Amino acid sequence: MTTSVKARIIGIDLARFLAIVGMMAAHLLVPMGNAPAWVEIVSSGFPSSLFAVLGGFGVVFASRKQQGFSASVGIFVRGIVVVFIGWLMELLPDHNIAVVLVYFGTAIAVSAFIVNLPSWGLVLIAAILSLGGAQFNAWYRIEVYDAMPGLLDYGHFFESVFITGTYPVLTWIVYMLIGIIMARWMLAMRSGGKLTQAATWMLVGGAIVSSAASIFGEAYVRMSFAPTVAHLTGESTAMIRDYVYQSSYGAPIDAGFAAWMLPTPHSGTLIDIAHTGGAAIAIIGACLLATASLTTVPWLIKPVLSAGAAPLTIYVLHVAMTAFMYVGLNAFDLSSPPGYVQWAFWWQLVVVLAVGGLLAATRQRGPLELLVSNVSKAAAGAMTPGQSQVLDTDLQRQ
Repeated sequence: MTTSVKARIIGIDLARFLAIVGMMAAHLLVPMGNAPAWVEIVSSGFPSSLFAVLGGFGVVFASRKQQGFSASVGIFVRGIVVVFIGWLMELLPDHNIAVVLVYFGTAIAVSAFIVNLPSWGLVLIAAILSLGGAQFNAWYRIEVYDAMPGLLDYGHFFESVFITGTYPVLTWIVYMLIGIIMARWMLAMRSGGKLTQAATWMLVGGAIVSSAASIFGEAYVRMSFAPTVAHLTGESTAMIRDYVYQSSYGAPIDAGFAAWMLPTPHSGTLIDIAHTGGAAIAIIGACLLATASLTTVPWLIKPVLSAGAAPLTIYVLHVAMTAFMYVGLNAFDLSSPPGYVQWAFWWQLVVVLAVGGLLAATRQRGPLELLVSNVSKAAAGAMTPGQSQVLDTDLQRQ
């Protein structure tokens, strides 16, 4: 049995599914220490960056039937609802996941103030933030910042969300801008019947940018950064290189030229943004190419696409399952964890696909996607009475 493909761009749903599964692997496979090396590489920084870039696509999908103030209101409220959901998740039992939703929702809300700008303006903002954001972030953490406040530390809430958190909006808004710019171009190409051509350019161009960034970053580490630090500290260059490639949780590990050139995951350096952002565009292009020729959706992949069409619901479900899995396991031996922890990625993937299958069978949207859409629609309608308020949710419909 198959389902017709109409106006929906199902390649985006496939990319969303890959982003969620990638984050699940980073949270569940890598900490166990028994994941293949390639899993650790592809889940280090790439899934969350893909999630953020897709957030930019979602902003465009959500606002393309609106104009001006109406679009901004809908997007802003959408972001605030996601922030609230993320804040509620801070009340879950302790777990090992740095939840992205407060940062993600804030970035969506911030995008409401710039979404009506022309693309060249968004390119300029993204360039300024890519060059200056990392420098400011590094300076702030070195000169000002002296602790790691949580998202429930209200005195430091905005500081944590915008600058010092694991996914600071200062960096994440750049990924979202990349998504907005590319989504506008993709839709323009699609309206001219050139979606396959656009997908090919995204795949090739994204791969070139990502690969070039990786090469330049590695060259800088080997030829400049590692030898310099080794001379100053007496540490081996191999140890310094290993340190450089560990996640820095939201900021460059050094200021100056290093804040642009170091390829450290989750650092927001220029190289990191180009590497992971380019990879995100390449993955989206590949997903669009893989689905561009489909006129119907085979039943076998409907659970995957339906799960991808409900990323907020699936992400919250994943974090909640992981949090309650950790109850009573405040400390366990990672070399021999309980079976339900060791195999958590796989049984959670089964649950995710089951939820996707249920949504596909019932032709329903994800409940959290429906909530976000309805609240933002009501807010936009209240602020702009008399206008048609047909809002596509950035997390579900296109």
